Amino acid sequence: MSGKPPLRLASNAVIPGSDRPEVPGVRCEKGHFNHPKVTNCLRCGRPIPFGAPPSNGPRPSVGTLLADDGSVWGLARGCLIGTEPATAAEVQSGAAQAISMRSGANHSMGPVHAEVQIRGWSAFVVDRGAEGGTWLQGPGSQGWDKLGRNEQRELANGSHVSCGGRVLTYLSAWPT
Repeated sequence: MSGKPPLRLASNAVIPGSDRPEVPGVRCEKGHFNHPKVTNCLRCGRPIPFGAPPSNGPRPSVGTLLADDGSVWGLARGCLIGTEPATAAEVQSGAAQAISMRSGANHSMGPVHAEVQIRGWSAFVVDRGAEGGTWLQGPGSQGWDKLGRNEQRELANGSHVSCGGRVLTYLSAWPT
């Protein structure tokens, strides 16, 4: 045993009692709600027949963000990333969760530096115009792409987002 404490969980993957939007998906024979492209239920493992009738249900978390310090945030709803995201109207109204971070060495991070929006079954990163910008590295890519002010990009499983010299990795909950 290494003697290190376990990673802290920054937020729950599913928010009990929250108003999660309804999205189209498929159900296994036990009624578990799944992403429309899966072939086996991720909860019980039962096969979902090809052509299973779609149904609407409350969208579960689309994945997690893993920070370079080991913090983990579930993405059942969007989030704002920065030094003071809790002051933003979206967080105060409950529409988004706050990911409060300090910048890395020799970098600056804005009060609300970037945003992760959830639409359907997908997560999108949006640059909020902070100094230093928001950077994205797709899975398997060696380089970083700087997003333009208010530019948004869909996050693929394994994508890295850099804000203020800090890195968050998107891990999708759904194999597609």
